[in-house]
Amino acid sequence: MPSTPETILVPLDGSDLARRALPLASSLAERLDAKLVLFSVAQPSGLEFVWCGEAALPLAGEPGAAPAEELAEEAERVARAHLEAEAARLRGEGREVECRIGRGEPAPAITATADETGALLVVMATHGRGGVSRWALGSVADKVLRRASCPVLLVRAGMARVGGPPRRILVPLDGSRAAESVLPIVTRLAAACASETVLAHVLPDLRRLSWGHRGEGGRAMEERYRRWAETYLGETAERLRREGIEARTEILGGADVAEALLARQEAGDIDMLALSTHGRGGLDRWAFGSVADRLVRAGGIPVLATRMPPDADNGAP
Repeated sequence: MPSTPETILVPLDGSDLARRALPLASSLAERLDAKLVLFSVAQPSGLEFVWCGEAALPLAGEPGAAPAEELAEEAERVARAHLEAEAARLRGEGREVECRIGRGEPAPAITATADETGALLVVMATHGRGGVSRWALGSVADKVLRRASCPVLLVRAGMARVGGPPRRILVPLDGSRAAESVLPIVTRLAAACASETVLAHVLPDLRRLSWGHRGEGGRAMEERYRRWAETYLGETAERLRREGIEARTEILGGADVAEALLARQEAGDIDMLALSTHGRGGLDRWAFGSVADRLVRAGGIPVLATRMPPDADNGAP
């Protein structure tokens, strides 16, 4: 009996900006032998309403419930026609494609569909038709990442390096099992795309964090930290190599994790950045609203983010 193919969920809203996620999603689907699930949340236009479950309820002072439901049904027809047009093009490229329409608030509808389809990952643009308030980090994309049980690959409008499979994936690690929770999906992608992984650690400025340690003592502390980071990254890279993944390590400097990673991207040899949304430093250091948010907003490459498992140990392994 043939096995069920992996699925990649791509949320779309009919805008050119949202469609920017499609080339990368299609490329990954080809290499992972995965089915693309195109998903849209039907959003009626021309009427102010709120969603209650899957029912469109008009706000006070607006027309009655029947017109709202009729508009919702029309929105579904329009959304399906849009998805089917995209699906036809992708099928012409040899992809297996399924179209799904949902109702309700976009973020819960997207994550519920990801669960229903057993999605390997969600690939989505960070804003679409409604501008910043609809798809930007802090709104739908942020909520999807916080709710999703699978990794989310984010493509920001304006990113120049989007399309083909990643040749090199940068993976920042801090020594915690929480940060390492991104490695399984990175391994899957690297194996399918023949990508090199670059495991990186950002060394903090210990002169600012060593509570007054200066001179020989401060330099010795810095050297011990660097040796630990080199050993840790080397051991982690060796684990990946045993799985057939090409891997190397880098030590980056900088008191600000996001700035150090953005500076590393500027070399132009990194095609994707992958990280867990929580690491040793807690929310201020690794949270989606902090590091990952800044990387997507300011970076020029897609960001693959996984939500830290709730039972992950945040200390060094």
